[in-house]
Amino acid sequence: MREFRFWFRERRKRQRLFACPVCHLEMSLNDLDKDGYTVCPVCGVVLEVVMSAGYPLPVVHDVEIKRAQPRYRIHANSTHLSVGLLPVSMLFSVAAFLMGFLFPCHSVWVEQSAFALFILSLIGSFLSFGSGYLDWKRRYRSRPYQQIDTKIKLSVLFWGMGLSAVAIRWFWVADAGMLSVAFFGYLALQAIMLVLISVIGHIGGNLVFGK
Repeated sequence: MREFRFWFRERRKRQRLFACPVCHLEMSLNDLDKDGYTVCPVCGVVLEVVMSAGYPLPVVHDVEIKRAQPRYRIHANSTHLSVGLLPVSMLFSVAAFLMGFLFPCHSVWVEQSAFALFILSLIGSFLSFGSGYLDWKRRYRSRPYQQIDTKIKLSVLFWGMGLSAVAIRWFWVADAGMLSVAFFGYLALQAIMLVLISVIGHIGGNLVFGK
């Protein structure tokens, strides 16, 4: 019984500890400021890299405890809108193409529904970026983290491809139909955007769950 109480007490202690999932060594090697310091975006420790026996070693100097913590995680919730609707839109587009051989009248409505879902997904990506940008400005104090910088660049590329896909669908596919080269280009852009949004989400997940 005494051993059980000891095990239970130690287990409660471990549960109260916070194990940061971010690799501090990798982050500090990439995100040091001009003074040679960086702050972990998750746990808030102030890091400096020193050389020990010829190897880089992150050293913790302090913990930034007075960080603005958003009450509602809007960015994490808003990402599901674009991430969830984009693959459904592409699935509907492929289904509309296949239905065109058997049910050409109904395939038009399915394709229009797919385009509407694609528009909603693109609008949702702007909401997701805006909430993430505000979170970065307030919570992380606009620090130039490599992962966040990569997410911003990939988001701009995502929007460029999304607007191009909308233009192709609006000006060419609407007239040429689903058997045209423009429609396959429209599908190809959606597929690339699906890969892009997966990579963006994966990079963001590293800040929460680690590698």
